Amino acid sequence: MKKNNSTLIAELGGTNARLGVTENGSSLAESKQYLLSDFTSVEDLFESISRKLIR
Repeated sequence: MKKNNSTLIAELGGTNARLGVTENGSSLAESKQYLLSDFTSVEDLFESISRKLIR
């Protein structure tokens, strides 16, 4: 199995969630912003993101 050195970084505010993925713990490979009101809970947000990341 290949080792994954990616790290998920999250900043949750009152309105938005900003999520990013780093490669090797330093370079930001991808980042996106989400409206928290689009999700029923923070868990729902992370489940949605997990499904997209695990392809």
